[in-house]
Amino acid sequence: MKIQGFRRLSICNSCILTKDFRFIFVEDSKMIKFRRMIAMAAFGTVLLSLLPAGNNGVFIMQPGSVAGTAANAISSSPAIQKPMPMLFGIFMLNISSSLVKIADTNAAPTGAAFSSSTWYLNQFVPLKKVLSFASVTNNQVSGKTLANAISTANHNSQAITYLAYDNEQSNGAMTTPSAEIQNPAHYTNTAADKVHSAGYKFVADPSRNILLSEYKGVDWTKVDMLQMQVERIAYSQSKFNSTVIPVAEYIRQHSANTTIMVQVDEYYATQSQIVQDIKGVRDIIDGVTIACHGGTVACNDTTLTSLFTALKSIDGG
Repeated sequence: MKIQGFRRLSICNSCILTKDFRFIFVEDSKMIKFRRMIAMAAFGTVLLSLLPAGNNGVFIMQPGSVAGTAANAISSSPAIQKPMPMLFGIFMLNISSSLVKIADTNAAPTGAAFSSSTWYLNQFVPLKKVLSFASVTNNQVSGKTLANAISTANHNSQAITYLAYDNEQSNGAMTTPSAEIQNPAHYTNTAADKVHSAGYKFVADPSRNILLSEYKGVDWTKVDMLQMQVERIAYSQSKFNSTVIPVAEYIRQHSANTTIMVQVDEYYATQSQIVQDIKGVRDIIDGVTIACHGGTVACNDTTLTSLFTALKSIDGG
């Protein structure tokens, strides 16, 4: 099995370390399904905490050892597993200074703000910034094209890290042209190439229906981040899982470096429903983006703080 762009660990002939310190265990020339693997270099031990499906042990290799098969390297000490810290994103409408402060405090330093407006993004000073666009071409969308997003990002007063292709139908000024809707995977791949050529990281941020129609045609090695718009089905864990799990597992099998985020919104589901959903998929996603309609019953200072606290508690935070 040949995997481009990865380096093999000297202490593990059967492991590959990706650029963001995730691991893939390779056996019999096949990539075994994995969820997350972490390195604890400070303790001189490499912990591969995600093994083939059904195994709850921890894969432990001491420095200088060489891994053989999964069977002879498994410890029965799952208590020492630690998940990667949960990432947070924020997509906020009707912002206020107090809501921005809550988001910054809870999501920084690794979190990100999402918007099609740089004015909104610039309010979240410590967060990474994700600027959205609705069209790869220059058709039908006023000022919300990729070309416009690149130009805007190039001249913004604060650094823009990501450009996000928010391909959706019937989305007002952010409506994606019908030609792109009809062939979404092709345009997602094209958008990724153009975004990277412009010097930015790429986010795929399609509507849920478009995601389900395109995900097996997307080259996920080109996608730095996926934002799953599943907030409208978060009231039902079975519906939530029916989208998140197959898509996330497919991506994990095809790309080691795609960050997977799921979007939630207390306008569509209660906090307890959201927390239960995230607990069920925590091992195959990287983080949660909170959609906040500021100043409403669904998102105010109290509810936003409480939701951040509840989500952090999933990882023991």
